[in-house]
Amino acid sequence: MGRSSLWLRDHCRCAKCYNSRTHQRKEGIIQTSPPKIVSATVSSREKNVYYITISWSDGHVSEYSMDFLIDGSKKSAVESWSEAYSKRVPWLPTNLPQANLARIDVGSLRDRELALKSRHSILESLWKYGIAYITEVQPMEDDTTKAVEEIAPIMKTTYGELHAFEADLKRADTAYTDEAIGPHTDGTYMTEAPGLQVFHCFLHDGQGGENTLVDGLQIFNSFSQLYPREAELLRQKALPAEYIEGNSERNPKYPEVMNHFWNEDFTFKFDPITRKDLMQIRFNPYDRAPYPYEDATDIEKLYQAYGKLTSMIYDPLFHLTFKLSPGTVVLIDNWRVLHARNSYTGRRVMASGYIARGEYLSQLRVRGIVPQHV
Repeated sequence: MGRSSLWLRDHCRCAKCYNSRTHQRKEGIIQTSPPKIVSATVSSREKNVYYITISWSDGHVSEYSMDFLIDGSKKSAVESWSEAYSKRVPWLPTNLPQANLARIDVGSLRDRELALKSRHSILESLWKYGIAYITEVQPMEDDTTKAVEEIAPIMKTTYGELHAFEADLKRADTAYTDEAIGPHTDGTYMTEAPGLQVFHCFLHDGQGGENTLVDGLQIFNSFSQLYPREAELLRQKALPAEYIEGNSERNPKYPEVMNHFWNEDFTFKFDPITRKDLMQIRFNPYDRAPYPYEDATDIEKLYQAYGKLTSMIYDPLFHLTFKLSPGTVVLIDNWRVLHARNSYTGRRVMASGYIARGEYLSQLRVRGIVPQHV
């Protein structure tokens, strides 16, 4: 647990260097040539709680708890995140423990005595399985928003916040039709895809429209075992995605384009700390942007890899299919769980919204589900 004097001085937590109320540093510049350490002593103020006090050559005194120094180690960060990732449970529909998925009524989220436990159950279910439910929610935008925001704030996007939609093509997206949509994740064209996705069916007076969920973690594990070379290629080769929308009223100067989102990223993204755990699956064949032509052999390998992955994702073996009904809100981890929809008849009004990845991780940290010190 060795520490350089540069690191120690930069991480001083005394009142002159650190505001413990706002959890912010007071110094804006790291000293590249810090004063020398004159002395270091270890003390204990309470049972099994130890502190190190360092006196510096410029007269400054710093104090660190042993827990803080241990938490600040890279090894500890890797171990902590590896442990958190190990708690995720890959699933197939045949072995998904439905009883373990959080199904919390909205009243419990608002009850003073039950709220903390209820929120923890939902967040833990999302981390372990990528799915959680809130029940007994009135099928209206305001009620759904309030229920979801018991967990975290709704993310505002080009679609608004939580929004109801139906097959009217008010936006240039297949979701605004009654056509079937295959498994995919949302926001591949965004710089950072939404963390959680929210669905609530307000109304459906016809047939079809069943929802399907696919565990991207299980897909990655199975795909890596069957096609290790292809999995590595999709981990290293970034693919572009885009969303283009036209509206002459929005932009008279360029009437053909209202929105043009574009992003390039990897299909399989690994955690930058552990470097071995899948952090995100990014898959949406509908929003793929034109791919720049390279060597014919490389292009063929890429298409073969993506085609094999698509075939696996579309395999019903991996599909958890059900039909949402008014009153039940489903939350899914958009960085892990892919979603799909069957075609349908009649009028169907669905509400959808997002929670930002950062907001989701923040709530996981607060409840100790993922490491707090990184």
